[in-house]
Formats: sequence, structure tokens, C-alpha cells
Amino acid sequence: MGLRSAAPRVLAGLAVVLVGERPDSCLYVSRKQEAAERAGIACEVHRLAQDVSQEALCAKVASLCADSAVDGVIVQLPLPKHLDEEVIGALSTGNRDFLAG
Repeated sequence: MGLRSAAPRVLAGLAVVLVGERPDSCLYVSRKQEAAERAGIACEVHRLAQDVSQEALCAKVASLCADSAVDGVIVQLPLPKHLDEEVIGALSTGNRDFLAG
């Protein structure tokens, strides 16, 4: 029995948050989703409106960080000018991989 067959398969979960419809950000997110799928990682993109409030975005990120099915969260930057990227970056928790980038 090889090492791969002896180890239980763990399916990681990735959540990507995309605010608005910037063409470059949409392309980056689609590439991240494709790469995750090729690597066998479950990836779900959460699309939020361009005019989402800071509070609603923070609540979404906090909810994803608390979700036991999510191992990592990416918030795609840049965010619209009315949102504070530093506030979002400060939401990272010790129990999830978190990237605002």
C-alpha cells in the first residue's frame, strides 16, 4: 500500500470574494477557480455588488471564516474606493488561511 492510498483524502475548501465586475479582477478570480479545481480543491466564488457596504462585506468575510467547510478565504483586490482594504485585511483569523490580494 503506497503513501497516497494509506492517507485519507482531504478535500480543501476555498472561498473567493469578488466585489464588483472589474474585468481584470473577474479574470484573476476565474483563473484562481480553475487552478483550485485542477488541484482538487473545492472553490466557491462569492460575488458581491460594486456598492456593497463595508459592514456587509465584513459580515460576509467573517461568515466564510467561521464556516467549517472553508479552509481558506481570498478577498480579491482592489476593492472599490468606498471600501477600506485595511479593515478587510484585519479580519483574518488564526484558524483559516486568509488573503486579501
